Amino acid sequence: NSVVYSLSIYLPSLRELYLDYNAIESIADPFYSMNSLVILSMKYNRLRRNPTSRLNRMQSLDSVDLTGNPFLTRRRTTE
Repeated sequence: NSVVYSLSIYLPSLRELYLDYNAIESIADPFYSMNSLVILSMKYNRLRRNPTSRLNRMQSLDSVDLTGNPFLTRRRTTE
């Protein structure tokens, strides 16, 4: 998560980011402030939650690929 924070500070004009096959489990909040990002690929990681709703708020983001992530959901059990 600190890597993404550093990217947003030191590479504010970053337009494309490819983080495929990195075993990433979650996306840190600072990531969502990367306003210049147009393409994001996070294929085949281990994202536990679907970040689509937050990614949709990023106005410049045009293309997102989240193929192969498990998006685990909490299941309610009834007894």
